Amino acid sequence: MQATIPVGTPEGGQFQVQTPQGPMMLTRQPGQAEGQTITFMLPEAPKAAEPQVVQAVAAAPVTVVGAQAQPQVIVVQGGVGADGVPVGAPPGGTWLTEQYSGTTTMIIAIVLLLLIWPATCAPFCCPCDSRRVYRAPDGRKWTPSGAMVPPSDCCGHPCGGPAY
Repeated sequence: MQATIPVGTPEGGQFQVQTPQGPMMLTRQPGQAEGQTITFMLPEAPKAAEPQVVQAVAAAPVTVVGAQAQPQVIVVQGGVGADGVPVGAPPGGTWLTEQYSGTTTMIIAIVLLLLIWPATCAPFCCPCDSRRVYRAPDGRKWTPSGAMVPPSDCCGHPCGGPAY
């Protein structure tokens, strides 16, 4: 199943989602963004009141704690596996830091539009945002949270996509 982290949920904060098995509580982990869609699997009905570990689909390991009668708590951990490769990414790639056109670049472009409109395009040629990405051997990119970076370029620099 998929769930979107509600805006305003702090890191470590919990939010409730509705599932066919009833309401479940998810916890926003460090590196996950507000509004980010995460994917997880529903656990089988617990046989005992002990914690049960299940694998999330293309997201991260999920820990389920709780009993049938009350909402279950699901903790979604970071998107990088034990081998240092984001979940869902092929092995053999490298980690790098790249400049991209993100929120800071857009704010600078808007300020320039209002003050010196001919210089509005300048920030997109020299992006002010940076992020750490995993580049797979086939050229696709992932952030440490496990989110895939969409393939797009502006003035030779990547545009948008997740920051982490």
